[in-house]
Amino acid sequence: MIKKVKVDDLKPGVFIADFNTTWMKHPFMTNQILIKNQKMIQRIREYGIDEVFIDTRRGKDIVQHLTLDDWNKAFGDETHNVTVLEPIETRKETLAKELPKARKIKSEVRSLIEKVYYNIEEGKAVDIHEADHVVEEMTHSLTRNKDALLSLIAIKYKDEYTYTHSVNVAVLTTLLGRYNGLSDEEIHNLSVGALLHDIGKTKISEKIINKPGPLTQKEWQTMQQHPKLGYDLVKDMEGINEVILRVILEHHERYDGMGYPNGTKGKDISWGGRAASVADIYDAITSARSYSPATCPSVALKKLFEMGKQNILDQELVQKFINAVGIYPLGSLVKLNSGFLGVVVESPREHPVRPVVKLIYDIKKKIIIPPRRLDLSQGIGELHSIVRAESYAEWNLRPEDYIPV
Repeated sequence: MIKKVKVDDLKPGVFIADFNTTWMKHPFMTNQILIKNQKMIQRIREYGIDEVFIDTRRGKDIVQHLTLDDWNKAFGDETHNVTVLEPIETRKETLAKELPKARKIKSEVRSLIEKVYYNIEEGKAVDIHEADHVVEEMTHSLTRNKDALLSLIAIKYKDEYTYTHSVNVAVLTTLLGRYNGLSDEEIHNLSVGALLHDIGKTKISEKIINKPGPLTQKEWQTMQQHPKLGYDLVKDMEGINEVILRVILEHHERYDGMGYPNGTKGKDISWGGRAASVADIYDAITSARSYSPATCPSVALKKLFEMGKQNILDQELVQKFINAVGIYPLGSLVKLNSGFLGVVVESPREHPVRPVVKLIYDIKKKIIIPPRRLDLSQGIGELHSIVRAESYAEWNLRPEDYIPV
């Protein structure tokens, strides 16, 4: 693959396909060359060359990590305390190849959740070990290509919220666990806890769960009991352990102690509980509900970032979550400096701030255009680059019309 990179990012083993300048203005006899050492890179710098084109098929690739400037552009100027982390996964599968597998996994996870809810409501036995296979497959899919499952959970439907929310929180929490370097066993327990995090709602009236408007104070007090109800429901089941239980019990606790059901504070909340709370809030605010519209993923990340700064959520975990899903997550609507709106449909690990977008709207002409795929990492930064995230509602657009599912 040919792509443009900064000379400062060059390293030995990279193959330069074009110096992005005339033959007389670079130091070598040929316009294509394999970088063998740092001395060659220094000679390129001395000629005043800032960017070159490399061929990843003939040499090493370059992973461009998020920088503080990237964070400042996305979240404002007060991000000097952020933790900029390296991507962890090596992409092993293309999005097109992984999507069919991800669809099957999502369907299996949803079916499992429906079965568990039904059995509990009917007073039947629940075999938690049935989750082992789907959790393992979900983790493998995120390892092969996280964009596949992330694109599937980016589509939200109001009438499917109960079950899909549990699936989405499980996917996001599992991804965060992988990003944090947890062991397979730890990720498994975290995933099962996330799948079951709202199981206590089976013991609350559907009139309260599905109420279209604000809850009364009494109804809200009842709703706040669902983490404890869930904890009590599963604590004696075979295969349940402390990690799973605390994810269920603590996913609505807040770092400042203002959460529920127990007002647990700071690091007294388990890692799993803090992680699930970040994933839970992100999925909730990016979902359309009867009483609130969906928030664009990038805008939702800004809200999470603010909640971290305000100590409502664990700030370090919020930053890891943003590193994991990307500053411009799948499904984000973004404005480009070229005068178009685009939907983020893929986020290459090598270019976290230059994703693959689908151009859908001409801002100058104020018209929807035939979707056109555009890889922002392919040396077109001057012509097309992201200015900011936008809201679908403000442009009267629907994400499900453009995200590959």
